[in-house]
Amino acid sequence: MSIAITLGTQHLFAKALNSAAESLQSSVSARSTSAQSDKAESAPAEKPANTAAKTASDAEAAEGDVADGKYHIKITSVTKSVADHESKPTVAVGLEVTNNQKDKESNIFDYRIQVFQNGVELDSAIYFSEKPEGYDATDMMKEIQPGGTLGFVKGYVLSDETSPVTVKISGTFSGDKFSKEFPLQ
Repeated sequence: MSIAITLGTQHLFAKALNSAAESLQSSVSARSTSAQSDKAESAPAEKPANTAAKTASDAEAAEGDVADGKYHIKITSVTKSVADHESKPTVAVGLEVTNNQKDKESNIFDYRIQVFQNGVELDSAIYFSEKPEGYDATDMMKEIQPGGTLGFVKGYVLSDETSPVTVKISGTFSGDKFSKEFPLQ
């Protein structure tokens, strides 16, 4: 069993490194020819998040392209959820990831999902018996074929139950990112 896990992990890391090298190579060539376009597109994402209360329609508007346009990621929900395995409060973040690539399956190492509260990154939640609606720990590991979209829910352990959280989505090997602040509902 441990051999299978080791081989599987090595396969994932090899795939990630290959994808990173390709991404870096295409990123360097794309940036040299379209630096002005990248700056114009990323400027709105760099604005500080509005601290006013957000509605469900605001959550739907939190979306963007990352990893040099390889993925379109949409934040579909951010809600206070069930306690984790240590009885700590959690927040469930619903996401949809679309693979914009024409000829490659997705690689989970191409993008990064982070959630912050009070300026500090939150740990991923671990659930045993009770889980947030739609949560499956293996969903985000699934590959997405070109043009396909995968929806999943990811949980994070809250540092307190009232302060808003900020969800940040970024390309692992690129500078593109977007973020949005959400109140706990």
